[in-house]
Amino acid sequence: MLKNKSILVCGCVLIVFAIMISQRNLSPELIFPKCEINKPVQSKITFYLDESVVYKSEIVGKLHEAVAMSNTILANSCVPIIRSFKESQFISMPKSVSSVSSLHSALQEEVGASEIDHLRSNPIEQYVVVLGENHPVVIAQEIHGMTMMNMNDSFIVLSERFPITVLEHEFGHLAWAMHEQPDTESGKFWVNEQVFPDNRKKVKPYAGAYHCSNYGTVMSYATQVVPAYSSPLISNNGEFCGHGVKGDNTRVMQEYAESLR
Repeated sequence: MLKNKSILVCGCVLIVFAIMISQRNLSPELIFPKCEINKPVQSKITFYLDESVVYKSEIVGKLHEAVAMSNTILANSCVPIIRSFKESQFISMPKSVSSVSSLHSALQEEVGASEIDHLRSNPIEQYVVVLGENHPVVIAQEIHGMTMMNMNDSFIVLSERFPITVLEHEFGHLAWAMHEQPDTESGKFWVNEQVFPDNRKKVKPYAGAYHCSNYGTVMSYATQVVPAYSSPLISNNGEFCGHGVKGDNTRVMQEYAESLR
């Protein structure tokens, strides 16, 4: 009996130890670079909220949280941009549209082409359409967020169910920050398929997301997100969250910020 009890105790200790080992990298220990940001670019965001949004009483608060998260990500990355919530308004978008481009055309008709042209002509202005979770565009495209970065560097579409870091993820796309860039022909194929020929020069070789200790930087597909753009100056549990050659979206965003001045 005593022997069996000893075996049981040893077994429990081994199980606890195994759990500790398996979870040691699940809690982030993030180190961000120290930086002084002088005269940051002031970015303004206009939100158009479709009547299809189910949780109307919650969505504005969630968008304020998302803007705050964007500013946290930018600050952690030493990117000299501050985003602000300019205004929001409810509008009625047709349910007959099923693509982002047709949605944009419908937005112009709803709020006026002159208003959209004004937003597009100012590089520090961006505008976001938020759709209900059951809107045909959300269902057809299976999206939390989407841009038309090849044709429009100011416009974002979100589903109301978007994870809180997705807003800045989409802003990253507008600046040509990219997802993970695998060192394979399939990775090059993705860029060639998704990016118009005239825009391919905008995709820098270092514009890639990165993974560090079971987390991914904000442009990655990871479920656990480091609140920062990829950078070799950021680490998580001792692992670098970027690479100077293929994973430095921070550099992309810093260069983008300078282009806005």
